[in-house]
Amino acid sequence: MDGEIVFYTHDDSLELNGTLLSAGELTVDILNLTPDEYSVMIETFKRTKASEDDRELDALDELLRRHKLFALLAPWAGEDFQHRLTRYDRYLHDIRVFNTTIQNFIQHVISRLLKNDPENYAAALYDFYTDPRMVENLIVTPLNHGTDCYTTHDSYALSYVPREMADRHFAICEKHSTDSVQAVLKADYMHALNAGRNILRCKVCSKYFLLKGGAHALYCEGACPYDSRFTCRQFGTHEVQKELARDIPKLRIKLTAFERITKDMRREAITREEARVAKDDVRDALYDALRRNDLPLEAFEQAVSSEAVYARCGIARKAKPRGRPKKDGAP
Repeated sequence: MDGEIVFYTHDDSLELNGTLLSAGELTVDILNLTPDEYSVMIETFKRTKASEDDRELDALDELLRRHKLFALLAPWAGEDFQHRLTRYDRYLHDIRVFNTTIQNFIQHVISRLLKNDPENYAAALYDFYTDPRMVENLIVTPLNHGTDCYTTHDSYALSYVPREMADRHFAICEKHSTDSVQAVLKADYMHALNAGRNILRCKVCSKYFLLKGGAHALYCEGACPYDSRFTCRQFGTHEVQKELARDIPKLRIKLTAFERITKDMRREAITREEARVAKDDVRDALYDALRRNDLPLEAFEQAVSSEAVYARCGIARKAKPRGRPKKDGAP
């Protein structure tokens, strides 16, 4: 194969060029490639194609090698300019279609599962691949993205080999040989799902992170972009937000919106499940607002008013009963 990549998989691990990785590590790293980073890569590729200058290709190679998968790929010796250009074009295509498709899968399907385990991940992926509406709207295909295509079947050579792994243990491994970065990333991600691992997007920093259990997590353990004293998980807790609300008005507005929703639930004007959905909506609105310096406080306050939130979530508020709300049963 032109530009062959050889890697090994066994249980919940993947080995590439002598480095042993936990399944899912490569996927998390490439999903966190930002649109701005990718835009710079595309512009560098276009300049390279127009100038036919090897130095521009070297610059693109340097940009790619900031990410784990490409840092582990061995340099190709004796490759002429055109072959090298074609290989990088294929890499950029594979990043584009993989990230768009898998980010859609995470956002619209897997993050909404009620139970996180390998069987439910497999069922969710089956629906994602076979439901016509999902295929049309969420998967990159030539029908909706020109010549771009996320493939559900990849072309590569597969063999089973007994070998000593990078951690010095022996195992019968699956040896994969392919020229497709898309195939490597899918093997990494699917092995992670089969091992019961999940990849979600942090509500605070918007970075993807790997979960090794079946927990429903909203936040990662990385540094919070809004206050370096806390991790994202710590920043997302009610107690810390109460402490910070004095200095961050948008947090104060969010907490007030939560209180209104809780009161409605205690009065039985909305159900517990509706309260959860409404609070999820407010939480998402908060982190969107924190990332936007151009959003006035008044506009955010209106966006998280009960009327606006319930309308977005399709919640019909029942007539408010008289008397004080119950104190039991708050979420």
